[in-house]
Amino acid sequence: MALYPKLANQFYAGLWGRIQHPPTQNTVLTTYSILSKKHVEWATTIAYSTIERAIQNKVINSMLVAHLLQNNFFSNLAKDYISYFKNPAPINQAVFNNWHSGVCNQIIDVLNQCNAQKIATYGIAQKIVNMTFKHLSCFNDAHSKRDHFKYCHMALDRFTLKWFYSKVVPWYRSNPITLSTTKKNNIGGCFWKTWKSGIKTTPWSDLDEDEYTDIITLISGYFANNPPNPPVTILEAEFVIWYQAKNGYSSRGNKKYSY
Repeated sequence: MALYPKLANQFYAGLWGRIQHPPTQNTVLTTYSILSKKHVEWATTIAYSTIERAIQNKVINSMLVAHLLQNNFFSNLAKDYISYFKNPAPINQAVFNNWHSGVCNQIIDVLNQCNAQKIATYGIAQKIVNMTFKHLSCFNDAHSKRDHFKYCHMALDRFTLKWFYSKVVPWYRSNPITLSTTKKNNIGGCFWKTWKSGIKTTPWSDLDEDEYTDIITLISGYFANNPPNPPVTILEAEFVIWYQAKNGYSSRGNKKYSY
């Protein structure tokens, strides 16, 4: 079954109708496998569709997709995920982060080889990688590889960043000791210059690797210091956070974020 069956059903209920020529929702949830190249490749193409709007003004997307298909981009990416699931699960966050960084930079290289504008950014790559994991967690056999999803990141887009600035940033500002420790041990300098001035960082599609790593580290620290009850992974929480941010939830008022 899916790793989070109820969340998977809700996620796909809102997604269907926006996917061209999809399988049925029930087909994905009951028959798709994280070890099937055909099924995993489907997940990578759906994940790619989430970044098309971000690049549409920078390059003719149909031409880029043609180049990607010609270069077996989706097929090769699917092989990376299948290899990931066939190997032992990451033993800690650092091991997963290293794998994640390698795949993201590989995506950037391929995208930039396929177009003269060099439009690929780490923000675009992370969305493809993280959304692929989100879809794979909905596949029928995802529960059998639970430990492989344990350290997954939250996909960053305008909705999850809305939550980040509404909940995570204020929490760190009100906990200066934790903020100082996190900054000293894990965070680079690029993020703090904009934070200190109260200006938000760049849009998700323009994030570089340092900015992305800063935000993901802060999110991990936030959950470590504010453990939900019952416990959830960051990937599991993202299903809820994205839906709530998209539908007008906030840190105050009647419709408050769950996390």
